[in-house]
Amino acid sequence: MQILTRAQLIYRITAGMACMLAAIGLVRYAYGPLLPAMLHAKWVDPPSAAYIAGANFGANLLAALLCARLARRWTACRVAQWALLMGVIASVGDAFPLGVWWIGACRVLAGCTAAGIMVLIPVIAVRGVAPKYRGTVVGFLVAGSGAGVIVASLVLPLVIKSGPQNGWLLIGAGTLLCTVFAWPMLRPAPDTVVQTKPIPVPRRARIVLILLLAAYMMFAACSVPHSVFLSAYLHKDLGLSTSAAAMAFVSFGIGLSLGGPMLSGAVAKFVGLRIGAMLSVLLGVVAIAIVLVTQNVSWVIVSGCLLGMAQMGTVPIASVCCLELAGPTGHAAWWARFTAGYTLGVTIGTLIMGAMLSAGFGYIDGFWMAAGFSVVSLALLVLVICIHVNSEDQCQVVEATPAAQR
Repeated sequence: MQILTRAQLIYRITAGMACMLAAIGLVRYAYGPLLPAMLHAKWVDPPSAAYIAGANFGANLLAALLCARLARRWTACRVAQWALLMGVIASVGDAFPLGVWWIGACRVLAGCTAAGIMVLIPVIAVRGVAPKYRGTVVGFLVAGSGAGVIVASLVLPLVIKSGPQNGWLLIGAGTLLCTVFAWPMLRPAPDTVVQTKPIPVPRRARIVLILLLAAYMMFAACSVPHSVFLSAYLHKDLGLSTSAAAMAFVSFGIGLSLGGPMLSGAVAKFVGLRIGAMLSVLLGVVAIAIVLVTQNVSWVIVSGCLLGMAQMGTVPIASVCCLELAGPTGHAAWWARFTAGYTLGVTIGTLIMGAMLSAGFGYIDGFWMAAGFSVVSLALLVLVICIHVNSEDQCQVVEATPAAQR
């Protein structure tokens, strides 16, 4: 595989960050800070808002399962291009209040965008990158997601005072700009790693991957109250205005930006990937506990930052674990399963919250639900740490990989 020059690596990282900023930070997460304005304008009510989010995550799940297969047929770069274009269409479509079903359909497209970029951009970005730098590269990519949330949370309150329509149009314009910038990186090219049939993963390594996948899914479920309903909780239960509640979501974005580089970079290199994953989830537990023990607005906002750090800390760690345990040929397939598992967890959490809100429970009850899922995730990660994968198993995966793909 051709080794990248410094200039090529810098562009690939920045273009990958732009893709993540658009697809995750804007198209996917803008729903959170825009939700108070949508509720205030009566575009949606709390239960339908939860079910719309569930439809978004359900589409994300289906798209994640299909991404690797589509990439083998049309190349990862081509599928990523389609995903970004769908994100532009979804965001502009959300600007028109044509009913709950219309908004739900647009969020379904948004879910496809998020899945396509989350699955394929890390796979595209690490090609030609030295193994010791892959975790750092993926960490910077996911930091783009947090940058998108920060931008959306700071800018949207300035344009949604007259309603959420201008906010969605702004999200569509930002997504289009990111797409144009990243387009040269996504020009279709031979996709040798994705097109190659994955090599079977050794049994012990497969067990670790499955347990890690289950923990990743449980943690996804526990992130729902913060990632979807934090602004709504601050607005409805703690009395913040729609603009202030939307701007408070910036704390979540700051956490997303810091979590990837810090937890997958410095922390994971020092303590190892699997312990790093457990520390990320433990940080999420602390964030949830803060909301449960206090209604102080400042501390709740801090909890959003901590949960964001935990959430994006787990993403690059999980991706690099897939690469190390499944090898380059299995990376795309296993990372697609992890993305699908994460989305399944978020979908389950969102649907449970929707049912709880319909039954008369409050947003705070959703944080208690999150606490339960986080405990299960921690227990699974303890098992992951206890299982030793010998170096021979991992070496067999790498050695069986054609030299041209290393």
